[in-house]
Amino acid sequence: MSSAVAAEEVNGDELVPAARAVRAKVRAIHQRRCSELIDTMRGNDEQTLSEWLKFSCFKGSGHWLAGSGGHFYGRFAFRSSTEYRAALRLRLLLPLASSDVVHGGAVLCKCGKTIDLSTNPLHQIDCARSQWYWIQRHNATRDLLRDFLKDHSNVHQYKIVLEPEVTASGVVEPVHTTGMQMPARRAGAISREHRHGGGVTRADVGRFSVHNKQYFDVAVVDPTAVSYRVAEQEHLGGDVGDGMTAAAAIEGGNAGGVLSGRDRATADSAAVLARETAKRAEYRPVLGDMVDNTDRLVIFVVEATGSLSTTSARILRGLATESRDRVVMSRFVAQVGAITARYNAQLTLAWEQHMVDRAF
Repeated sequence: MSSAVAAEEVNGDELVPAARAVRAKVRAIHQRRCSELIDTMRGNDEQTLSEWLKFSCFKGSGHWLAGSGGHFYGRFAFRSSTEYRAALRLRLLLPLASSDVVHGGAVLCKCGKTIDLSTNPLHQIDCARSQWYWIQRHNATRDLLRDFLKDHSNVHQYKIVLEPEVTASGVVEPVHTTGMQMPARRAGAISREHRHGGGVTRADVGRFSVHNKQYFDVAVVDPTAVSYRVAEQEHLGGDVGDGMTAAAAIEGGNAGGVLSGRDRATADSAAVLARETAKRAEYRPVLGDMVDNTDRLVIFVVEATGSLSTTSARILRGLATESRDRVVMSRFVAQVGAITARYNAQLTLAWEQHMVDRAF
């Protein structure tokens, strides 16, 4: 009996690398097919959709597809099957559900622009009138990050603070309390109601210890926006949609200062690189050269497809390695994917309804 058990254990051990090899081959096949599809779409002048597909291809991108509910989503679950179907249509690169909008040719958007949905089918994601949904998407991502930092930081060493004031000093002055030493509120600090005035710079989340202040600034970017598609073009003469050439958009200052597309060293998109550069510039007057030190400042960027930037993923993995929860990263990816998919669906439905109402 013992020899049979031993044989089964050996066979089981041999199956593990074999299964991994099979999964690797299947993944390679899917990656090749996806690359071929992206190239085909580009050849058919479907630039926006090809970019959305490209930035939707990352490990864990389909976690939220398990359904409109589930314990992974928590409070970020889809509110209705209508939202889930709208998110699924975006995932499958399908056009808007209403034929009144889809077949209308060029339409006058509520933002004041005339949009041709055949060349810019995802305008609603980047429409200026979708700002309310951008804010909700940002705040939900910020809250998810705050909860993650709370769950995976030593409660006796760190204090997680929402919207802290950014100061040049990296040392927290403690006050004596029962138990651990907590950071003191600086005299004269401006209240949260006035966090955007008085020259005060505030981050989204702070992770404070007695010896250091680490700030997190959350940003969600749309890599398919015209200004970022400009940066992804290899040739300046290429058409980036909305009747605008890459050269014209760059001359107009819409390229974000990044023309390299995906950086080979970091695999980050032009949208991520441009937003990180802009955010560091905002904090430089206060933090100086420390803006380049992730121990002091983390620009936590998430693409509208749910993909984490290289820096964001690295910071989370560093905290997750100290956890015994083996699915902590998968849970975060699933939840941030649900957040982006949910609010993208909401703004799409709102935009579509507005356009239908205008048609009648």
